[in-house]
Amino acid sequence: MPSDDQVMAGYNIPHNIMVVVALRRAAEMVKGPMKDADLASELEEMASIVEEAVRKHSVVEDAGGNKIYAFQVDGWGNATPMDDASMPNLLWLPYLGYADPAGLYEPTRRFVLSGESRNFFSSGANHTGLEGLGSQHESHGLRLLRGPECHGKCLWHLGLIMQRMTADSEEERRHCMEQILTSNCGTNKLHEGFSLENSYRYNRDGFRWANALFSDWVLRDWVGPDARREAGGHAMLFAP
Repeated sequence: MPSDDQVMAGYNIPHNIMVVVALRRAAEMVKGPMKDADLASELEEMASIVEEAVRKHSVVEDAGGNKIYAFQVDGWGNATPMDDASMPNLLWLPYLGYADPAGLYEPTRRFVLSGESRNFFSSGANHTGLEGLGSQHESHGLRLLRGPECHGKCLWHLGLIMQRMTADSEEERRHCMEQILTSNCGTNKLHEGFSLENSYRYNRDGFRWANALFSDWVLRDWVGPDARREAGGHAMLFAP
């Protein structure tokens, strides 16, 4: 998985795409303020090499025959089509700023937010109505009051927030917000994973990564760029 858990295959595709973006941004900085054209050229070449490897090795087909990005590959032709709410992941590629020259993001997004993806969890329309991207990872023992925790099929606030931040339709954006507001259990804090059957069964009293990303969402949508600058730009997307 992206952060806390073992990656079962040797090459995690979101990590490699993040490398592409980081190298190209470094090349811009080197070419501009540092005025080192040779180093900038090397960085751009490295980014192109990694991106070509992603294009060559990470593309698979979903059940409908649509070409999508795999989550991880082993370099021997085997791939895992899935995603994980922890980042970097496939869902966040537009937020990362990846140009997606192959045009695979939209079909990939549809896949990872569907029942075909093993980390997409849904309670069903006739139950709590909760659904979204979760994770196999679970952090236990991080509730100060020793409340009930989620063990298995845990939906993540990080997944709901990033789904909203990459959504095109107002209906989807509102649906994500409604789920977040109804699952924070009156704590005014967001959590890591929580149970589809009972959102009071959650992991971590307050997950600062989710809270920071939610703040970034609010600043983008409801406050505007001036307030973001006063707040110091984007919230840092790293949890302790």
